[in-house]
Amino acid sequence: MERIDATMRTGSTRRRIKALFRSLAKRGKEPDQLSPAETTGGSRTLDAASASSPSAQLYDHLPEGRHIRLLQIIYRTAQGQESLAKIPEISSTLTTFAIDKAPPFWALSYTWGPPRHIIPETVGADETEPRAECSTVGSRIIECNGRRLGVGQNLFDFLCEAQRRGLFVSQQSTAKAKTIRSREPFGHDVGNGRSAYLWVDALCIDQENVAERSHQVNLMAAIYKAAARVVVWLGPLEPDGAVVDIFDKVIPPLFRAWEKEPRQFFRNKNITLLDPELNEYLGETERQLWQTGFVSLVAFFVESRWFGRGWVAQEVLGLPTSQVAMLAGSQTFMFGQVVDLFDVLFDAFAAVDSARAWVSRERRHSMELWSTTNCYPQLRLTNTMQYFFRIQPWKVLDAPDAILVLFLRMTVPEFSDRRDHIYGCLGLIALVLGRPLQHSLLTPDYSLTARQVLTRAATWYYQNAKELDIVFSALTYHARQRCQYDNGLPSWVPDFAQRSYFLRTGMNPVSETSYRYKPRFNATLKLSRDEHICDIDGDALLLRGARIDVIEDGADVAWLREQQIERTREVLDHVLWVLDYIFEDGPYPRKRSQSREEAVIRTWTATPDNDPVTAYTIRSGREWFTCWIALCMTRPSKTTSQKWKLLDSKLASLGTRESLPTLADLREHNEAMGSTTPSTLKAYEKFKKHPYNQRPGVAWGRSLYTTKGGYLILTTIQAVPGDEIWLIRGCRTPVVLRKSSERDGYFILGQAYVNGIMNGEALTDEVEKSVSTICLV
Repeated sequence: MERIDATMRTGSTRRRIKALFRSLAKRGKEPDQLSPAETTGGSRTLDAASASSPSAQLYDHLPEGRHIRLLQIIYRTAQGQESLAKIPEISSTLTTFAIDKAPPFWALSYTWGPPRHIIPETVGADETEPRAECSTVGSRIIECNGRRLGVGQNLFDFLCEAQRRGLFVSQQSTAKAKTIRSREPFGHDVGNGRSAYLWVDALCIDQENVAERSHQVNLMAAIYKAAARVVVWLGPLEPDGAVVDIFDKVIPPLFRAWEKEPRQFFRNKNITLLDPELNEYLGETERQLWQTGFVSLVAFFVESRWFGRGWVAQEVLGLPTSQVAMLAGSQTFMFGQVVDLFDVLFDAFAAVDSARAWVSRERRHSMELWSTTNCYPQLRLTNTMQYFFRIQPWKVLDAPDAILVLFLRMTVPEFSDRRDHIYGCLGLIALVLGRPLQHSLLTPDYSLTARQVLTRAATWYYQNAKELDIVFSALTYHARQRCQYDNGLPSWVPDFAQRSYFLRTGMNPVSETSYRYKPRFNATLKLSRDEHICDIDGDALLLRGARIDVIEDGADVAWLREQQIERTREVLDHVLWVLDYIFEDGPYPRKRSQSREEAVIRTWTATPDNDPVTAYTIRSGREWFTCWIALCMTRPSKTTSQKWKLLDSKLASLGTRESLPTLADLREHNEAMGSTTPSTLKAYEKFKKHPYNQRPGVAWGRSLYTTKGGYLILTTIQAVPGDEIWLIRGCRTPVVLRKSSERDGYFILGQAYVNGIMNGEALTDEVEKSVSTICLV
């Protein structure tokens, strides 16, 4: 796959948008076309008696190797049609070629289901299924190789538009097609004259032939790379005039201003462009056009389901933007301009949050995928599409970790078939690694179930991985999903088909480990040095490790496991549990010089994103607890006064400590925040508004627990008393496991921060002697 230059997407080298397409160069010799005898071993017969299924009658057997079918439209109108304005009947032919000897062809990128997002309240559940065209019986009928074939409405609309423009027509109908007078979409004829071929998966692949489908999916990246151009079809709906005017009159000067001025200048401007200073760059008329039409502009693109498709990544993102056309009805857009528009909207103007108010939850998905300003700054996974524009293969991790991060990124885009979350990545692996990778476990095979495909992908990773930190980081979040919903996967297999914005719940966030992994902890020391770290036995993962402790107690977070995040009394219960822990007798185990207050702070701030007071200058533990408790207590609630009374009662019963605030300190702190600087107040208000997501009593699905050995730990809220803490070879952080009745094995819940043993303190000679094989099921 052709890769984008590493500097193409940077602000310092932002190129002005050039003409989207150039005339295809004539080839010196027409590529050889396979005769029917070469493709089938004999003459091709499409008689009904020649096969038992419609697809067998239509499709010849593809030769082994790199062969594809290409489509051409036979231009004709339906019987009795009075004018070309009426919907024509589509007639087409399929011809087999070797990829390396194929004539110039274009590849289509589109959605199999409806082209626009459908609000669930207005349709039935079956109508939202995006892969409704998988059957040969579709909603519209076309003729292909003399046979009638059903296709979906969106594809039918594209074929009608292509025929209306005289595109992708056969040589014998070129003369008729040239009589059509319509706006050229790309400023030049397609191919030699108007003769060109088209590749479209729904028609060029026998969807009922599992073996062929698997083989062609494996060739998908090569097909799109071999295509002279890729055409994106957003559907027949055209944008209103305001959107077209913005693209014609506002976007060019806006991009020029963006290139000329530092990005910081635009970051200070509102997305509505109300600042009069912008007249100097855009002009008053253009600025008014933007103000009246920018909402329609954003809504038009984010409502398109194409921007949320997973297959988009390998269909267009590995190509130069100048090689991709984008059609919406009769309108044509430069793909490069659309991508840059996302940059301006969601990076320069930081408009993600404000744009959310304009569209439904179903439609936000494309914004989160294409935004360069991530909605979750510590994650860096949701801007998946922009990530592929910036890939520099020589800077990625080793192959196993690079591919694992790719799999995790591709949990975000939409695939209707769970297996395609893996198969949709295969064309990108060479792009990510800078080299091709072939392995039987990662070869498409649609005869396998989704469970088998996901397990095989995880198996490949474990067989090749040198460390397990990244995958266990992902499993820490998926423990929540597995405990709530039975996905049928072994506990050690990440659900790569489960969309997740919260993969960073592990101790080593994927965002940090994906490129610049520098372990902050190493609890296993010598256990991590062996290159061979695991074995696979059927559905079981065999590891080597030692049990070091058992969870004994923790705040009641059952309400969080059920995601009832609006309840407030339980947050107070969590605070009270921490206070009870602090007032227990005795110092912290193994750390005789460490107080329990310090243990709480160190454990709670084990990861940078978990510190509740990063917006303030903290001078003491007392000040840290003042801020932390105040943030928990200030969550809006009908029982706020009652919570303060309960907290007052608890502090009175426990007594006073120099390291803890009094009730007066907490109230004074809240009053003082009302007169602080605007930036600090904004951060404080953000904490107050979203304490569950920010760090009040829990942090991104984690909670505090104590162990029988007296340690304080931070781990997934799925943990319960009785779960065991293990040191596992290949993982630098301790792991929480739960006993299973299956094969006398364990169910993995995820990583844990255990205060006091994160640098190998627990790895005594006795523990090393107890290392044994452990079976994860």
